Amino acid sequence: MNRAKEMIQLFLHDMPRSIWYVLLITLCTWFFYLFKQVEPAVYPVVSDFNITDVRLVDGHKEIAGYLVKDRDCEFKGLTGYSESGALVVIDFGREEAATASRIAIEGKQAWGWWVIMPPVDYLILYSRHSCSTGTVVTKIYEGEV
Repeated sequence: MNRAKEMIQLFLHDMPRSIWYVLLITLCTWFFYLFKQVEPAVYPVVSDFNITDVRLVDGHKEIAGYLVKDRDCEFKGLTGYSESGALVVIDFGREEAATASRIAIEGKQAWGWWVIMPPVDYLILYSRHSCSTGTVVTKIYEGEV
């Protein structure tokens, strides 16, 4: 046991500087990778996403509500799934131009009417944003509509 401890100390003391740099870069890379895995949970872009209004129009379901944007990140897209995992198309309708103006605004925001096709009773939504740390994908909603 004592011999192993001596070997480790000798290795660390006599290690070339280039190896130290490689180890440091490797540790930083792993830290960033781990941070990206937990970033949506610990540092979300959007929180408190709520659907407050639902209506059926021409065989399509439309939803509206509010969200709280916590970080100044650029919105890149929204993906929806049904309970069975089928892709759901989300059309922002008249809000398409307003989405661009939401980029630099933080705080509570109203949104809608978004058209959900096909009309589903259970919806899972993921938002994608471009932040200073890279792309952030966050599950913002899962539940009945």
